[in-house]
Amino acid sequence: MPSAWDDTASEEMGKAFITTELGGGGTTTAKTALIAKRGVRNVLVKAGLLRVRAETH
Repeated sequence: MPSAWDDTASEEMGKAFITTELGGGGTTTAKTALIAKRGVRNVLVKAGLLRVRAETH
């Protein structure tokens, strides 16, 4: 049975699934997490799902 955060479960519900690749082997840093967060936020802004300005640097 898929978990609640599984892409298959999202697709079965007709929902979008957005994820990021932060690095392998537990090497994620605060900096890479911030970059990923900004990227996902900007995708949501561009898609019209979040009504704020896109972030740059």
